[in-house]
Amino acid sequence: MKITFYGTRDYDHLYFDVLASDPEYGCDIRFLAANLDKDTAPLAAGGEAVCAFVNADGSAPVLETLAAVGVKLLLLRCAGFNNVDLDAAKRCGITVLRVPGYSPEAVAEHAMALAMAANRRICKAYIKGRNNNFALDGLLGHTLYGSAAGIVGTGRIGAAMARICCGFGMTVLVPVVQAMVKTPFFKTVLHVKSGKGMSLFTAAVLLGIMILPTIITVSKTSLDAVPNSYYEGSLALGATHERSVFCAVLPAAKSGVLSAVILGIGRAIGETMAVVMVAGNQTWMPKGLFQGLRTMTSNIVIEMGYAADLHREALIATGVVLFVFILLINLCFSLVKGGSDHA
Repeated sequence: MKITFYGTRDYDHLYFDVLASDPEYGCDIRFLAANLDKDTAPLAAGGEAVCAFVNADGSAPVLETLAAVGVKLLLLRCAGFNNVDLDAAKRCGITVLRVPGYSPEAVAEHAMALAMAANRRICKAYIKGRNNNFALDGLLGHTLYGSAAGIVGTGRIGAAMARICCGFGMTVLVPVVQAMVKTPFFKTVLHVKSGKGMSLFTAAVLLGIMILPTIITVSKTSLDAVPNSYYEGSLALGATHERSVFCAVLPAAKSGVLSAVILGIGRAIGETMAVVMVAGNQTWMPKGLFQGLRTMTSNIVIEMGYAADLHREALIATGVVLFVFILLINLCFSLVKGGSDHA
């Protein structure tokens, strides 16, 4: 078979030169650096097949030209085929073949490499190093070990990414929940029939992890602001350490602790992107903790880009509802704080 190979690059020769030289395949490959388009299509004359990449022009005029010069087979060395007019190929009698899929491990490894480059500022460090600037300013990243990873979709690529994240010592929420749901305990005791990991439970765990640092930091600051005389005086009156902390120090810092809780709850209600990644984005009311859902904030972010007229007004009304929720939380906080001050 004679094949015209369009858009040839150096890395293509590494593999296809071996194929062309193997007599068992019986392929006569003619390599062209030019990409496939209407002007270069006549160069395939004399060949039975054309091999093109993802950026090739597979429109109807190009396919008609290929058919006119005797091409019967279009080989795409990529998984995507949106650049090919399949209806025109069928009319012209050209069979289109493509790569069935990419290696999930290769895609996942590339995604992790991009994440590491962004986290450790590799590009910026390279530029500074070329300029003999080895200062660490602006180059400090975040330690991935012990961090939580939210993976959108747990198919072949998502599963490969989860394995890589586990190798870094990260907590991978969606695959962990997915594995939990499949255990006999969840099926027999909790009567959970199925679950893909992206659920209300996963979103709740993730939000808890996200708001805990805020609550802990603000609460600690409030507790540190209480004078030591409160604690020492309680001990001097005969109270134990636990009673001194919970009955003397904590009531004095109650206002700050409640403020920390309100800040955490407000962040949980307003959080969007993290919930989008792990909640499942399913537009129905969940019937259990391990079913997917779409929160109001996620719905606004996902649909506002193309919403119009009544649809857009409904999304704005959703934002008003969220605002009312925050007002109610603040009102409850004010009532609790006012009641304790009055007491």
